[in-house]
Amino acid sequence: MKTTYKYLICLIFALAGCNEDALTYEAKPIKGKVWIEDRFMENPKKIVSSGTVYLANNDTAEPYLFKTDVAKDGSFTLSHQPKKKGMYLIAKFDTLGISYLGSFDLSTLPKDGDGTTALVLNPKYPLGILKVKLLGPTPSNQPVKDAEIFLFENEAQALSIKDSGLNGVVRRSTTNSKGIAFFYNLLEGNFFVVGRLKTSKDTFYADQVSVTVDDDVTQQNKDPSDITTLTLRPNIPNARLVITVIDASNSFANRLKGVDVYLFSSFSQAKSIYDPDGPAASTYIRKKTTNDRGELTFEGLEAMTYYVGVRGNLSASVPLRYLRPLSITLTSGATATLIINAM
Repeated sequence: MKTTYKYLICLIFALAGCNEDALTYEAKPIKGKVWIEDRFMENPKKIVSSGTVYLANNDTAEPYLFKTDVAKDGSFTLSHQPKKKGMYLIAKFDTLGISYLGSFDLSTLPKDGDGTTALVLNPKYPLGILKVKLLGPTPSNQPVKDAEIFLFENEAQALSIKDSGLNGVVRRSTTNSKGIAFFYNLLEGNFFVVGRLKTSKDTFYADQVSVTVDDDVTQQNKDPSDITTLTLRPNIPNARLVITVIDASNSFANRLKGVDVYLFSSFSQAKSIYDPDGPAASTYIRKKTTNDRGELTFEGLEAMTYYVGVRGNLSASVPLRYLRPLSITLTSGATATLIINAM
C-alpha cells in the first residue's frame, strides 16, 4: 500500500521528475489567496484574478516541483505538501507588461487577519523608474489627483508646457488619488519633470525639476520612497532674466563664451558651485551655457529671488568658480538684465 501511495504521488509530480525526496509528501493541502500591492503608487493591496503559484525547493521556482493556477477570486490550492524543510511557494502575476513576484518560505507563510495564507506580491518594474508626487498650491499643499505629469529631455522643451503645443514630450502620466504619477522602463539619463492641472476656471503649473534616472538598479532593491515632489502654482506671467558674462577686465570686448551659469533658490545651495564635480542636479533650478557673445537668457522664471553661480574656464589652465554674493529678485512679467564680471 505504501509503494502504491508513493507511485501515485510520483505521478502527480511527474513533470518535475521523481526522486526519493519528491516522494515525501503528505495529503495536507496548502490553501490561500494571492494579492498584489504597489508600494510605489501607494495603492492598497488587492486580490488578483489570475496568476500561478509554484512549489519549489528554491526561492525562484527555477526549477519547480509543481504549480497551480490562481482562480478568479485570487484563491489557490495545492493538494499535497512536502515534509521536507527548505521549501518555498513562489507566486507570479503579470498585467500590462508588469510582473508581480513573491517568494515565501513554506514553513512561515504569511497570514491575514482571519488566518488565511496571504501571498502579497510586489511589482518588478523594468529599467529606470521615477516616482513623482504633485502637491497643490500653498498653504494647503495637499496631493492633487488627475493632474498631468510630463517628462522632457531638456529645459527648453520643458518650458513648452505653457505653450499651446508641447514640444519633445518623452513620457506623460496622470496622478492618482494620492497625487502620485509613476514612470518605468526609462533609459538612464537626465530628465526635466513638470506638472499641469487644468480646471474650469484656471490652469496651474509646477516648475520643472531636473532629475537623473539610473537604469542599472534592480527594482527589488529600489526604495519606493524615492520621489520627486512638484508643487503647483497659479498661472502668473513669467519673469525673464538676460545675463552677460565678461572677464575681470570689465570690458564688453572680453565676453566669456562656453561657461555654465546656474540659478539657485538659496545661498546655501549656490555654494555647491565650488564642489569638485559641480552642483548636483537637485541643487539648482536652471542651468545654461553662454553663447559666442557671452550671453544667455532664462525664460519662464517664477517671480522670486535667485542666486547666480558661474562655472567654467577662463583659459585652459585657469578655472572659474564665481558665485555672485548678491541675489537678484525678479518680478512677474518683467525682464531683468544682469552683467557678471567674472573675477
